[in-house]
Amino acid sequence: MKEALASRTGSALMWRALQQAGVQSIYLLRTLILARLLLPEHFGLVAIATTTVGLALNVSNLGMVPALVQRQEAQLHHYDTAWTVGLLRGLLITGGIALAAPWVATAFGAPEATNIIRALSLRPLFEALASIQIARLTRDLRFRSLAGIRVPPALVDLTIASLLARTLGVWAMVAGTLAGALTVIVLSYLIAPHRPRLRVDRNAANSLIRFGRWIFVRGLLTVAGGALIQLVISRNMGVAALG
Repeated sequence: MKEALASRTGSALMWRALQQAGVQSIYLLRTLILARLLLPEHFGLVAIATTTVGLALNVSNLGMVPALVQRQEAQLHHYDTAWTVGLLRGLLITGGIALAAPWVATAFGAPEATNIIRALSLRPLFEALASIQIARLTRDLRFRSLAGIRVPPALVDLTIASLLARTLGVWAMVAGTLAGALTVIVLSYLIAPHRPRLRVDRNAANSLIRFGRWIFVRGLLTVAGGALIQLVISRNMGVAALG
């Protein structure tokens, strides 16, 4: 039994490594291709939007999905609660960033980033719509299935952004990012089927949040410093330097 468990774990880790290497390689190739087709200013504008979205995601991360991964006895009401809370969080982030976009862009010294920020604010909502059963795949070390959810969206992002770069400019990067996020939604329900239900069980929510509260603290500390540095660079050196 120990040998079988070791073999299963080894196979899972191999698929995990292949997934990470594949995704990182695809995004590296994407960067190299777009660097020849777009201007540094374009990368800077997208960086402002991704920094804003990333900060909002980390500040609002209740750690419920990692809690599901660790919870061996998770029941359907735990999954439904985590998915519903995640969806509400996505809606709040998308709406909040869309409203605050003009002020955020001005703070970075790049008013032209306003609509890009608004467009990429849809990403948290798209991510929230994905199947919550991805957490079960992670807990069960089914990294082969997870690779099937994570690698194709990176290829979609690369393809769309590269094909549209010459005609759409910076918006090609936006289109690629959102297309990749939509691909995750489709693949997640094909590979990790789940019938989502709008349901919040207070006890289930409290138990998951208690476990995940340190995820929130760690995420906040991690992202705050990077966001501050990018803000200073953009305001003092311009979006080209940031890109």
